[in-house]
Amino acid sequence: MYKYLIKYKILFITSICLIITSSIFEIIKAFIFGRIFDIITLKQFEQFKMFIFYTALFLVLKFTISFLRDYSYGVLTKKSLVLIKKSYFSGVLNKNLEDFGKEDSSKYLSSLTNDINILNNDFFKSLKEIVGSLSCFVFSIIVMWRVNVWYVVISLSLSTIPFLIAMLMSKKQITVKTNYSSQLSAFVSKTKEYLTGFETIKNYGIEEKIKNSFNIQNNNLEQAFLANNKVEYFIENITGFVLSSTFFTAMFFGGYLVISGSITLGTMMTVTQVMNYIIDPLDLFTVCTNKIRSLKTIWGNITSIIDYSNVKDSSNKIDTIHTSIKLNNVSFGYSRTNKILKNINLEFEKGKKYAIVGESGCGKSTLIKLISKYYNNYEGDIIVNNMNLNTISYSSWRENFSIITQNIFMFNDTIENNITLCSKFDKSDIEYVINESGLDETIGEMKNGLNTMVKENGYNLSGGQKQRIAIARGLIRNPSLLILDEMSSALDSKTSYDIESNILNLNDVTVIVVTHKLNTDLLKKYDKIIVMDKGEIEEEGSFDELVECNGTLTKLLAY
Repeated sequence: MYKYLIKYKILFITSICLIITSSIFEIIKAFIFGRIFDIITLKQFEQFKMFIFYTALFLVLKFTISFLRDYSYGVLTKKSLVLIKKSYFSGVLNKNLEDFGKEDSSKYLSSLTNDINILNNDFFKSLKEIVGSLSCFVFSIIVMWRVNVWYVVISLSLSTIPFLIAMLMSKKQITVKTNYSSQLSAFVSKTKEYLTGFETIKNYGIEEKIKNSFNIQNNNLEQAFLANNKVEYFIENITGFVLSSTFFTAMFFGGYLVISGSITLGTMMTVTQVMNYIIDPLDLFTVCTNKIRSLKTIWGNITSIIDYSNVKDSSNKIDTIHTSIKLNNVSFGYSRTNKILKNINLEFEKGKKYAIVGESGCGKSTLIKLISKYYNNYEGDIIVNNMNLNTISYSSWRENFSIITQNIFMFNDTIENNITLCSKFDKSDIEYVINESGLDETIGEMKNGLNTMVKENGYNLSGGQKQRIAIARGLIRNPSLLILDEMSSALDSKTSYDIESNILNLNDVTVIVVTHKLNTDLLKKYDKIIVMDKGEIEEEGSFDELVECNGTLTKLLAY
């Protein structure tokens, strides 16, 4: 955490200097208070009038320093938090799809909001208090030492007790703080799930069950919050008790010195005020250091994601796919004992069109995910441009292919930006993909055309309209490889046929289509049909070759 502060060295040093200067002004305030008390006691009217002016000037200077302190540290905190969130989000985006899918997306959201907010309150604000309290403590000790050494002995002897308490309670505070963060993440996750599944909840009439589940999550969260606060309340109050005892002990000792004639009443009042800058800072220091210690697990979770932002992509890059894509003895499974793909040997020649068919669960989608570099932990080799796909950088690879899946995400933006994804394309290119994807009629019926806003994940669009936008999104990048996974599932038969025919007529583009719609006329247009069954290649060849064999494809066509 500290490295994000010192990254802005000048601002950091300026903030620290202003915090220390502000602490000096607090000590000066105590001296002014004591001096005014002596002047009033001695009835020195002329000096009293002068001190009114000096006090007014002091207050103006104190206000200026305090404002500059808070503002500069506020800017430093803002810059540091922006950098942390930037690094965290960069780490999330640097994850591959396999690693990203291991965590619920709400966990990332909770870290970016709740955990970062905890960092702001428990680290950045606490660090400012610690620097200020230590400065006040040091200057106060110096002042009391000059008055009477026994003031220092009393103060230091009694004020060590809060530190011992803080040390004893630190592990407990880490535990409850970590539990609170976990409950926050679970609460966000469940709430997001309920809101996302709103339509399903209404359709099946399970509102009461969801309310009960929400209430349990809500209660767990607030219980964790209370447990966290309970520890903090205990530390704060017992620390306050000890430090108040220190204050009164020092005050009685000062009274003794006044009665014995060692110091004036004004000096005693000055020391009493200064004593506050030992008691309160020590109270703050104890509480704040415990808060920072309690962030260990939360910060560890954040840095585990930030570390991904430093992961370098493979160095090998490709400009285009100028050879075939070969799969040699490729096997893959989500666990070692359960292989989804088994010894796949295939070759996708440049510019040719391939259909992958088979019953649900046979491994079709998994196969194209391997080609798309979703997963790298497979056995065997995938060769592109005479290089192993695992050695080609993902950023370079994704520039050469587009994938259109049945799970289509829409951004809260215009239709045009959902097609271009905010990249720059010529209008002619946009018009071309709109026609090829069958979007032209839909856009023509909309008042704002391409500038029509898409609501949350395409809430105001039909499934077919979203699928056409996804197809246009894939085509506009003019890819060397185009992969379509059940892309026509939400399209009517005629639109599906027309779009697929257009895609099959693309020149110099290798096309791989996973489909369950077995249209005989379309299948005849593919250069090769690959039939899969239970993670293996059952048969492959042109439509006529496979029909002549009267094998698995013929059976699938008969269903």
